[in-house]
Amino acid sequence: MTLQVKKRHLYFPITFSFFGLILVIDQLLLPMFHFADLPFKVSYFLCALWFIGYMTNSSFDYFQNSEFKRFFSAFIVIMIAGTLGEIYISGFWNTGGSEPFIRSMLIYVLTIFAFGLGLQNRNFNASWLIAVFYAAVFLNLLFIIFKFQLPSWLIDFYYSERYVEAFEGIGLTDQRSILELARPRGLFPNPNGSAFLVNIISLFIFLCYRNRVIKTPNLWSMLVIILAPIILSTLLASRGEFIVSIVLALLHIFKSYEKNTSNFFKLSASVIFIPIASIIFILQNVNLEDLQTNIDRIFSILEVLENNDSRDSDVQALSGFARPLLQAIPAYERFILSPLVGSGFAMVPGHEYFKEGTDFFHNDWFRLLVSSGLIGFLAMIYVVFRFVMPVGWPAFIPFFLPGLVNSFLLNIPAVMFFFFMIGFLRVKIKDNE
Repeated sequence: MTLQVKKRHLYFPITFSFFGLILVIDQLLLPMFHFADLPFKVSYFLCALWFIGYMTNSSFDYFQNSEFKRFFSAFIVIMIAGTLGEIYISGFWNTGGSEPFIRSMLIYVLTIFAFGLGLQNRNFNASWLIAVFYAAVFLNLLFIIFKFQLPSWLIDFYYSERYVEAFEGIGLTDQRSILELARPRGLFPNPNGSAFLVNIISLFIFLCYRNRVIKTPNLWSMLVIILAPIILSTLLASRGEFIVSIVLALLHIFKSYEKNTSNFFKLSASVIFIPIASIIFILQNVNLEDLQTNIDRIFSILEVLENNDSRDSDVQALSGFARPLLQAIPAYERFILSPLVGSGFAMVPGHEYFKEGTDFFHNDWFRLLVSSGLIGFLAMIYVVFRFVMPVGWPAFIPFFLPGLVNSFLLNIPAVMFFFFMIGFLRVKIKDNE
């Protein structure tokens, strides 16, 4: 299906592949904008426009239509269960407003739209992911290494007043104070999110050439794809994403062995030599104090980050890596209230376990069990095994890390890009059969 835009008697084709490229760039490289206090990105509008086109004049074939209806139905089940749970908890307690519920429902809707648009993108050029990966790495390094030399317009673009307001509770009142934190933020104010978005691009580059959707990148491109996420997650002190970057590196290396034994040995030797040479250079030319602090944070799991800067939101009495796993008791206490359909997303001010809301769990699976109960949990399990795993088991990684120790399903850019690519790969794999 192609939309035609008329201008001065000429027709310019706007294909869904173009929509797909805009979604990828918008979600992975651009910040969140706000309209009347509501988060907004251009790709939200494009996804909604696609859905209107699907409802009025679908060009799906049987496979695409079947896939979308099954996916749509699974998420509708999750949403209905969450809605019933929200009504249930509101009947017993005075909740802290409907904002968490509305936001969660919108994320589910955007996920459905992104998957559908991915299914429509049979002609999407997945090779663009490599260029987007380079851009993401470059921009992250700019904000890590040259953060004080960047032009003000670029800082304002990514660190708007909206983000500064979110840090006011810990004493940060301007962009410079955020950039001065010992732990770098990267392209986006959340360092875990910055590292995650780079890793997820690497993941889908791997899945694309694994499924013969794109050609295997050449040796030099592969070196960047392997090493850049490891370096970034180290600089950003993201423990979960550091582990993911190592796993992805091993996947890329061993896949190269299947393709070309000679390239495997060249790649392996380069992956060993380049870090050693880089370490020698750093030891001779770089102040190691901040770098050492972040490296220590990566390899610590139960220890508190040793950082004297009390303004850093990561300085807490409990390690951020272990905290989500210790939310089992609050999650269980809320789960048993309504195990079948859950108890929604609302917070209950003053309650011992529910005062922080469901986002506080930092664990997607706890949150699903609590918000949508066993019905929603099983529906998501169905989504994972019916749509995600067929493109390759590594596609499950985001549901494990950061899914268990941070959050994947609340990261809107990551979720939309992820399910867009899942939809795209489902169609391409079907075409290649």
